[in-house]
Amino acid sequence: MINLAERWELFWRRLAGDVVDKEEAVRLLAEIYTEKRRIAEQLLSHARTVHYQEFREDLERIAAEDRSLAEYLGKFIEELGGALPSEIPPAKSGADPFENMTIDLEDHRAFHVLLIEYTNRLQNSATRDVLVDIHSREDDHLETLESMAARTQPYTGDWERDELLL
Repeated sequence: MINLAERWELFWRRLAGDVVDKEEAVRLLAEIYTEKRRIAEQLLSHARTVHYQEFREDLERIAAEDRSLAEYLGKFIEELGGALPSEIPPAKSGADPFENMTIDLEDHRAFHVLLIEYTNRLQNSATRDVLVDIHSREDDHLETLESMAARTQPYTGDWERDELLL
């Protein structure tokens, strides 16, 4: 019969996976959490500068979903025994609403790549499953931002997400 300490150790191994230890999983998740919170605040800030109501609503919706994803990640980090990062980097800002939209699109693309990289590092773990779930939610955000950019300046929509699929 397994004692309580051994059960917890088995639980953490299964949660963090065999490839990465618990501390590494927490570190990766904390980095994703921090970036997701920064992007959410950035989108809210940029939504205030957008002239088109439809774009403003889309940015506010994505920001709310990003904030929700950050909370989801935060709970998972705490379940792994980690502490939530206290400092969030400042939001990036451009000279005008179009530049802000370009920054938002580039940041979501970079986040998309980061998720893929970390998902591939966390093979066979519950942490990987969390990142796959977040990745599937991020596809909608990326599509919306690409569509917004394409409607305002068509040449910005030339990036192929399919090249980086899991």
